[in-house]
Amino acid sequence: GIFTESDDLACQLVACLQKLVDGAVRPTDGGETSEAASGAIKLAHQFLDHNKIGPIVFITPELGKWSTVGGLGVMVDELATTLAEVLGQEVWVISPYYDRNRKGETGYLQKDEIPWSFSMHVQVGHDKIGFGVYEKVIKGVRLFFIHNGQVFPQPYPDFNAVDGVKFLSALAKASLELMCQVRGIPKMVVTNDWPTGLVPAYARMGHFGDAFKDTTFFHIIHNLDPSYEGRIHANRGEDLAWVHSLPAWILVDENWAQYVLNPSRAALLKCDNWGTVSRSYLDDLCGRGSGQTSALCPLLNNFPTPFAFPNGVPVEARVSRLLRLGFKDHWEAKGAIQTKYFGFQQPDLDIPLFAFIGRITSQKGVHLILDAAENIIKRYNYRIQILVGGMANQRDPYSGRCAQKMWQLRNQFHFAFWADPNEFFSDGPLINIGADFGLMPSAFEPGGIVQHEFFVGGTPVIAFRTGGLKDTVSEFNIETQKGNGFTFEAYNVGDLLYAMERALRVFSDKSKYEHLRKNARASVITCEQVGRAWLGEFCRLRRKIAVTKEKMESLLSALPDWSEKEWRQKQEEGPISPPPTPLPGTQQQQPTPKPSPKTAAEQLSPPTLPVGASLPEDKPPTASSASDLASTPMSAVQMEAPGAEEKPTRGWVARSSVVPEGPGLVPSQSNLAADTMAERGSSAMAAEGVTAPGAPGLLPLKKSVSRLNLNAVRFQYVHPQGNRKPRLVSLSGSFDDWMVRRPMIWDNALQAFSLSMALEPGKYTYKLIIDGDWICNPQEQTEKDSNGNVNNVIVVT
Repeated sequence: GIFTESDDLACQLVACLQKLVDGAVRPTDGGETSEAASGAIKLAHQFLDHNKIGPIVFITPELGKWSTVGGLGVMVDELATTLAEVLGQEVWVISPYYDRNRKGETGYLQKDEIPWSFSMHVQVGHDKIGFGVYEKVIKGVRLFFIHNGQVFPQPYPDFNAVDGVKFLSALAKASLELMCQVRGIPKMVVTNDWPTGLVPAYARMGHFGDAFKDTTFFHIIHNLDPSYEGRIHANRGEDLAWVHSLPAWILVDENWAQYVLNPSRAALLKCDNWGTVSRSYLDDLCGRGSGQTSALCPLLNNFPTPFAFPNGVPVEARVSRLLRLGFKDHWEAKGAIQTKYFGFQQPDLDIPLFAFIGRITSQKGVHLILDAAENIIKRYNYRIQILVGGMANQRDPYSGRCAQKMWQLRNQFHFAFWADPNEFFSDGPLINIGADFGLMPSAFEPGGIVQHEFFVGGTPVIAFRTGGLKDTVSEFNIETQKGNGFTFEAYNVGDLLYAMERALRVFSDKSKYEHLRKNARASVITCEQVGRAWLGEFCRLRRKIAVTKEKMESLLSALPDWSEKEWRQKQEEGPISPPPTPLPGTQQQQPTPKPSPKTAAEQLSPPTLPVGASLPEDKPPTASSASDLASTPMSAVQMEAPGAEEKPTRGWVARSSVVPEGPGLVPSQSNLAADTMAERGSSAMAAEGVTAPGAPGLLPLKKSVSRLNLNAVRFQYVHPQGNRKPRLVSLSGSFDDWMVRRPMIWDNALQAFSLSMALEPGKYTYKLIIDGDWICNPQEQTEKDSNGNVNNVIVVT
């Protein structure tokens, strides 16, 4: 409705109604209260009571500084804090209190003096398990930590099948029991990733009676790669129902080759909607994008309006942290990096510095950096510097190989390459501001936080075009000077080197490079933008009007006081205009005082940064970019593009069609034909000429797009038995003019490498690239082309 499209209008309405209600109970000068409320005031009471969304409850396996392992814990912590402190919502968070956290610390809640509150018991399998509940309000968020050292020994414990199901069941039942114990059944429960997947299942399957019949359950997918679905592999026929007490079909898809209990499946079957951390990743999961389609695609496509919005960062806090480093600009910070990590006595600022910060895992694509390092260092006569900040897990084969390569490169290029895989890297803020380019060659990245950490420091990013990186990192155009970094399409060393070379050409032109840094800084997505978007979706699901706390307080203070009794007395004396008076600012403009000159310290401080970070050497970004998005409450990111005459259509309209079957091809359970592409990604927007400054891919199209007839096709490669499993399998073909290598993902359930794509009808040729070698899949049809090359072939009808 109109209120979901206009934050100002929504706040004005609610402010006027609140003033009416306040006036009905405000004592008059004589100390008396007003008479019985009129019909209008009764209506205002009813509206305001109905519009309360109540506590928004997040249930999460990891949280903030206490138990964060990856981006999930950071995202939930910052989203909850923003909803509470900035947007004025009542927010609860429920999370396990582990026996020891990721750092190996025990009793870590004691640092924040989070006290024990009460105890409770839940039935899990044959056991009645007791839990201690620790509770405290921090930054406006009511935190609950559930403790049982045996059930929750550490984040993501390596359990067997029985103990793994106990972990899932205990977390879900304990969270629901806690809400019953505190007598606060919420209207909105948000579950996060697979460890919380059984929460909506228990609530909806009658395990708690009708307590949660009016509760909306929303499931956030942070990563749905097969290894992150939470799959529990049990022996076929092994009945674990005695542990989870749920029907088998809730957890098990009998059509799968292996018998797998999947909590993500349970969440999608019983929640009211789901969302994820980028629009492109949502499209990939549903089979509408260029990335890997989820094995749960049929369930995902059951929802007409799934939600997506990129992650953000608390800009003010990040800028303050950078300012505390004490460097006046990027160049001074870069000199400090060269002195500390590369042994320079005097900085040489003309040497470009590339940096990676993150985990040393195959997902992050560190091997691409290591394979490219020697080539580019020698090619540029040793005047290139590469820093890799991250600790390697020596027990992991991939990390171990990367660690060996890091030491080799560091010893070979002492002044050009630095890494220490044995130590936790703690200089992230220095790298964020001091590096010339950030490196993010992730094979897949659903959302991503690291790029925004670099953007806050004004550092452009070189990234593989996947998931959330595709939505937030855009190629810098030398002519138009738009874009905040560089991207590469093919997941190989050659394409990464090509992107780095384009970056070096811009770096050699200091004026263009400075402009690129300003673009990067202006493209930061803030936590407030993220909070407004998620609040808009929660309100849409509950049919509420989202309002902003600060704007509401400003409007309420500007409205004149009003008393129903005084108004009635004046009515009896003669006809007067009905209250309340028009909002200030709607008819007259208040004079704006001329700002006084800022001191140097004030110029460096970040008191108001709604969009991006303002570092010392640059001006703050204008409010015409991402703040336009932040100022409007969003409902499933439904916004009308500037100047659009037609209202955007929600979601995709899907229809079924025949999927080609053949050797090596698995028919998908869902084929998509899009009637509209509103709210569906930057590539479609670009085709329509619609742009969203500072928030690519988030505005809907101005007009509908012609019907697409796409079929979801899954490619599979099963490596021969007895042979070593390949490290990397990719697929390239005529559907991309042989320009892109698409990585295929290993699926334990299928015991094969697989890749799903959405293709138009037609004939396509393709090949596999297995550890760098181009081969045909012997399990599939082949034919020769006009040049005599033998390729696999598929006909999509």
